[in-house]
Amino acid sequence: GDGLASQGLTMLRLAFAIGLATYANAFAPGVTPCGSAVTHGARMAPAVMMAKTVTKKLVSVILDEEVEGVGSKGVVVQVKSSYAENVIVRGGKGRIATASDLAEIAAKEAAAAAEAAAAKSKAEATKKTIQDKFGRGMKFEVQPDEVVTSETVAAEIVRATKVEVAADAVEMPDIAECPGSAVAEVRLHADVKATIKVNVEKSKITFS
Repeated sequence: GDGLASQGLTMLRLAFAIGLATYANAFAPGVTPCGSAVTHGARMAPAVMMAKTVTKKLVSVILDEEVEGVGSKGVVVQVKSSYAENVIVRGGKGRIATASDLAEIAAKEAAAAAEAAAAKSKAEATKKTIQDKFGRGMKFEVQPDEVVTSETVAAEIVRATKVEVAADAVEMPDIAECPGSAVAEVRLHADVKATIKVNVEKSKITFS
């Protein structure tokens, strides 16, 4: 009887020791209750909530009058749909551009760009013609008291080169002294100009 009691007491002590060890390991530093290791001092990364980007719809409007800070009359601008409806349209300042409106405007802009390019190209060609002819200058032989003006220069350009140059396209001070000289500037285009050195000498033939 004493042997069985001693054996039972030993088993009870063993079970208590195993339970105590399990409890200690469960709450030991660096170990989670489920037994997985963690790094001391590390923090769990917070969950990041990605904010949704709200894109405000823009619409094209044609302005019927100048709107400060937006655009001038006749232009196409892009504004928020709410601004277009509440300010532009209701205020009578413009209208929503349709697909056909935008296509028509694009066609007109393309035609205008082509016309402008052609005009500049023509001016560049005229400039080359003038420079080829008068690269060394333009000379006039005059009678006493004869004055060479910008109109005189324009007429000579037309006569010598057969190109179209308006009299008011030439800027030059009058040359009244003989001998005398001046530089004539010929405006052929907003971006194209030609210059000619004009020299005046006394004519070898004198008219009485």
